[in-house]
Amino acid sequence: MSSNSSREAASYVKPLLIGITGGIGSGKSTLSALLRKKGFRVFDCDAYTRRMTRKGSPLLKELAAQFGESVITKDGRLNRKRLARAAFADPVSTEKLNSMMHGEVLQGMRDFREKEGNRTNAPSLVFAEIPLLYEAGWERYVDSVWLVTADEEIRRRRVKDRDPSISDEDVEARMARQLPEEYKKERAERIFVNDGTVEELEGALDLALSELFAQGCGKSL
Repeated sequence: MSSNSSREAASYVKPLLIGITGGIGSGKSTLSALLRKKGFRVFDCDAYTRRMTRKGSPLLKELAAQFGESVITKDGRLNRKRLARAAFADPVSTEKLNSMMHGEVLQGMRDFREKEGNRTNAPSLVFAEIPLLYEAGWERYVDSVWLVTADEEIRRRRVKDRDPSISDEDVEARMARQLPEEYKKERAERIFVNDGTVEELEGALDLALSELFAQGCGKSL
């Protein structure tokens, strides 16, 4: 190995990767937004999926073949509501969708972590927002899991406020396809109860970060 290669290898620090998860309407995206505001980098699995399924992409064609042409709009874009309705109709359909998506998204997350580890003056702490982390068995790919949870009624209201066109049946179907909150609480390293305000959630986040820094698990930006 050349001296330059040795220096590059020595300078690489694999950052700690914390997975952020939670049920629909829990507020995990709000937590991710707060982290970005503080200067941290967050890999968004849903956003990555949207890029993978952009108009004309190979994956979009595969989804149409699997779930029907109705999941594609007239102008050739993905109709996410129809895909969600088809994919969450039963466990078999949900598993088919997951198997089509997970390999690509996982590689994207790995690339993100490696890239951040190679950044000059990068923090040794990065995050990934993974909605179905436990359902997909992805806890083995992160160093720690932060769970955002909230009362079920609050979660339903948030989903309806975010998308008034979504039906109660669709909300219930999506919640039913996710693992129970108690299952996740037993396994997460950190739990954020997000029943209150954004300011309260940010206060809980600041406490979690300060404890990590005190343990030497990252550095503040």
